Amino acid sequence: MNGKRGPLSTPIWPAGRVRCTPNAPFAWDLLGHIDPTPYASADTGFPNMFVRADLDTLRIAPWAPRTALCLFDAFIGPDGPTHPLDPRAILRRAVARLEATGYVAWTASELEFYLCDERWQRIYADTRCWSMERGAELEPVLGEIRATLRGSEVPVESSQIEYGPSQMEINVEPGAPLETADRAAILKYVVKLLARRHGLRCPSRTAPAAGTTYTTACGRSAPRRTCSPGPRIPKPRSAQN
Repeated sequence: MNGKRGPLSTPIWPAGRVRCTPNAPFAWDLLGHIDPTPYASADTGFPNMFVRADLDTLRIAPWAPRTALCLFDAFIGPDGPTHPLDPRAILRRAVARLEATGYVAWTASELEFYLCDERWQRIYADTRCWSMERGAELEPVLGEIRATLRGSEVPVESSQIEYGPSQMEINVEPGAPLETADRAAILKYVVKLLARRHGLRCPSRTAPAAGTTYTTACGRSAPRRTCSPGPRIPKPRSAQN
């Protein structure tokens, strides 16, 4: 998730107010590199775009004291139109096309992720899908993730150990497509943030290393090239005395 932080003394979300910000975030890759594009490059001077807070997304950020989170929409000019690469605008257009055919979308996310140790190694190497024992070992971090998400208006239904080694899953209640996408973005941010607080890491890749078995939302799996197994599960920092 990309964004900025600001103090309460300079609020950034009065209704209808727009702010200038570089358009480079729409050209960044996962490592923060900017790939030259016709609209964002050294030749174009990385021009600004305009963003406006969507106050319907304003919510408490329970992972930090006295903090709130709000998502923004992007525009080419201060009075519009919407930026063609704004992912929320792209989704709104897709939903409108679907509704024009007489259908209404109702969606839910089933996001799977891996937890690794500080050296990006798997915290366990065996397959323990839906294991209650393994889930109990990881409850200090998974329980905090669930509670934090629900405190930020992301209605988590469940979490469980998934098929791949060191793979977890969090399921969220269904909703309108834009709401589902917003929740998924917040979920990924919270998982990475809280994993670090417990001495763990969450990679962005589908499978964190060669030899990992990865699964899809449909439950299919595929093996990858072998690698050495990871260490045993480290005790989360919050449980250390």
